[in-house]
Amino acid sequence: MRHRQTGAALFVALMLLMILSVLGGVMLSTSGQGAKVTVAMGERIQSEQRVEGQFNQLVAHGDLQSSIGSMASGDSMAVSGFVADAQGDLTHSVDGTCSRSYTASSGNAISNCRYVRSQITESYGKNASGSTSLAGGIEQPLL
Repeated sequence: MRHRQTGAALFVALMLLMILSVLGGVMLSTSGQGAKVTVAMGERIQSEQRVEGQFNQLVAHGDLQSSIGSMASGDSMAVSGFVADAQGDLTHSVDGTCSRSYTASSGNAISNCRYVRSQITESYGKNASGSTSLAGGIEQPLL
């Protein structure tokens, strides 16, 4: 007796392979997107840390105090003069009463302060598509 092959098993096996191939492609695509998101998050975090480090370098710079002291109202200067490769500026906003003078002592008897706003920005990512900014205020007592 001869059995005639109809190919049903082959057809079912090919359909299963096609389904598994599609699922494998979807999984590869999803893992690729996950890797891109992870890289982008890492770049953003590194950028935030660099900007914060640049701000800390700015505040600790030895010439900052004299530079702020010589600023007139409305003056602005580049942060890159104090921190290499930093993008941003220092802007003199106002002279006024020191905010910490409410607890008077011999250590804080100076009542007039100069307020300077610092803005530091850094671009990151592919084609510099993202940016991180840090704005901070600096208060300097005036003698």
